[in-house]
Amino acid sequence: MKHFHLSPKVPLVDRLLLCVVPLAILLVLVLLLITHNTYRAHTRALVHDELHDNAVMHQRQIDDFLTEKKRTLRMLARMPEIYEMDRARQKAFLRDWLAVSGFHHIFLLDAAGQGLLPAGGRRRPARPVTGSLRR
Repeated sequence: MKHFHLSPKVPLVDRLLLCVVPLAILLVLVLLLITHNTYRAHTRALVHDELHDNAVMHQRQIDDFLTEKKRTLRMLARMPEIYEMDRARQKAFLRDWLAVSGFHHIFLLDAAGQGLLPAGGRRRPARPVTGSLRR
């Protein structure tokens, strides 16, 4: 039977590996953390920019939509059937106009704040309209 004798001396290569491997692992972990944080910050910036661009695009679409509706309502206000304030003529005109205009509801206000509904009837607004609706 052979006796094995364990030497308390560790070879130089093994000692170097015992020092280098933990340092290499630590370096990899630090680089991984730095990369992760950089990627997260970059991704946040990209998402923020994309959301901002989408918000600006939607704002422009809403502005264009409202501008077109205001233009249509200004054109409607110039129609003789509307500005002559003949209620019977307004009702008939608005009923026909609603069928083709893309508007679902509309009512007119006279100088006293009385509302005219094209389907019939009169409605008083909850609070009087003051000032000008024009810009």
